[in-house]
Amino acid sequence: MYSCVGVQASRFGGVVQCSPCFASLSNEHWTTIIEMARRAESALESFADTAVLRQLAAAKEVVQFKTLSAPYSHHHRVKYFGAIAFGRNVFLRCHTDEDFTMSVTQIYLNGRDHYGAKDAVVAYFCFPTRGVAIPMRPGDYILFDATLPHSISSRCHHLDDIMAMSFYLKSRVVGMNDNSIPLSAEQIYLSMLHNNIEKS
Repeated sequence: MYSCVGVQASRFGGVVQCSPCFASLSNEHWTTIIEMARRAESALESFADTAVLRQLAAAKEVVQFKTLSAPYSHHHRVKYFGAIAFGRNVFLRCHTDEDFTMSVTQIYLNGRDHYGAKDAVVAYFCFPTRGVAIPMRPGDYILFDATLPHSISSRCHHLDDIMAMSFYLKSRVVGMNDNSIPLSAEQIYLSMLHNNIEKS
């Protein structure tokens, strides 16, 4: 099982705030989803380089992009991440993502209500081009650059029931995925600065 919940770039342009199949979730479920995303954002704020957080803050000042939120609610919203991808007992092939900022992945193990530092490894988060495989115990977070090729192994033990969750913000969501939107004066100025930096 693999699915995503949150803001997605539409194939027809623009962004979709939430898939209709998730809009009907109860308030209790949405509260849990938002709280999990806020904990992932706390990990981002605790361990990401200051430049990453400055980039997010600057982008928010220039573009009012959407972030993960409960339907019809202004209070149940997260600051940075647009969506969550989750997979149960799956492996993810090596791939890259066009994400705007660092992503966060966490592993959960069904049947356990608390995790410890000495728990058995349940999966590996891999960066094949770097020759690195990071052992993941239940509850572990990994903060990473999703533009690097990465993958998640299959579960280490066949009887385990695991869930891998990734919190992310797509560049297309930040850019609104709509080239017909006119740029503001500030956005034009910043675009010129960026172009000048690339030329030099």
